[in-house]
Amino acid sequence: MNILEFKQYFEPEIAGGIALDANTAEDLAEKGHDVYLFTPRPTRGITKETIKATPKYETRIDGRLKIHRYRMFGEKKNIYLRAIRYILCACKQLWHGLRLKNVDLIFAGSTPPFQGIVVALIKRVKKVPFVFNLQDIFPDSMLSAGIAKQGGLIWNIGEWIAKRTYETADHIIVISEAMRDNLLEKNVPKEKIHIVYNWVDEKAVHPIARYNNSLYLELGIPDYEFTVVYAGNLGLAQGIEVILKAAKRLNSDKRIGFVIFGNGANEEMVRKFLLTEKLEHVHLYPLQPYEKVSEVYSIGDACLVCGKSGLGKNAMPSKTWSIMACGKPILASFDSNSLLEKIIVQHDCGLFSKAEDDELLAASIMELAQNKERALQMGKNARKFIENNLSRKPCTDKICNVIQQAYDEYYDLKETSVEKG
Repeated sequence: MNILEFKQYFEPEIAGGIALDANTAEDLAEKGHDVYLFTPRPTRGITKETIKATPKYETRIDGRLKIHRYRMFGEKKNIYLRAIRYILCACKQLWHGLRLKNVDLIFAGSTPPFQGIVVALIKRVKKVPFVFNLQDIFPDSMLSAGIAKQGGLIWNIGEWIAKRTYETADHIIVISEAMRDNLLEKNVPKEKIHIVYNWVDEKAVHPIARYNNSLYLELGIPDYEFTVVYAGNLGLAQGIEVILKAAKRLNSDKRIGFVIFGNGANEEMVRKFLLTEKLEHVHLYPLQPYEKVSEVYSIGDACLVCGKSGLGKNAMPSKTWSIMACGKPILASFDSNSLLEKIIVQHDCGLFSKAEDDELLAASIMELAQNKERALQMGKNARKFIENNLSRKPCTDKICNVIQQAYDEYYDLKETSVEKG
């Protein structure tokens, strides 16, 4: 099968979910498919030297995975410039998609939000099936982030785009039951929807003892009795304010330190808050490359997952699995009744507090800081959960099976229509 795939971000960039995209593309190629992956040149979270060293065209897996990187200006923090970049990327994708010959199926994700419309146009011309990999639900995610208001112009445009995308897609992959239920409320047919949890390569992401952790010396990270780590985007949806406010509440306890690895739209706000509130026990570092994810989360005695209220229906933070694979307990500030809460409570692998409640989050941090043996056991429970449920191969196999199902159904139906004609 010849698979056309579009990605807004790809290796060697530093952004959430990139490793999962690479795993999927590689495993599809391993199964004998030819994957044509188009993505902008890398710019996010990497040096100019890395950008220059990244080839425009690259092949992997005996040449079956073909990565095409097209020229595009670097991503900016300004939301309007980012929107312009998304639009230009969509034009590039449309151009490359229409020019590529011998396409059997299109596999695309939900970033940028209007990518589904681009794919719908290509599908109409190429007359091939389309599998949509939905990592967050638009425009609901914009509502959670405070970018759009329900019933407003942006919301209505987003609703129209989403509806057309769901109608066009032959099958839709989501990453949690909450997201599936959200789509069912939007009248998406149940038979179209498949749940495949995001996974983690448990061999690549693993616990590292403090004395073997290179980041301590490399970055000069202070040593506390209890260290809390956050790593990821400092964007609008993450609700990073809850971490800062919880840290402020714990400012007088010198045993507890916070280490934040991140960049994004709220980075300057974070720096100003730390300076204004004199939070000397909070340390901000650049987001690290994926190869160092084990070192990053292994620094913590516990690690943070947070999101603004409402995000739980639209997304599931993939960093959760990396934290658990590193054998660390989760300190969550997230929507109640979400998959995240279910896993934390049922498998005793952390403490949960409702989204944006800094008082409860601070109390959770203090609770684990005062009982490190319990924190250690929660970390062991987390690692065990990953090993038993969310390793790479079973999850990518499910995606490959959905893609194969879409292909078989589409072409069987096409052949039946021809015979009847």
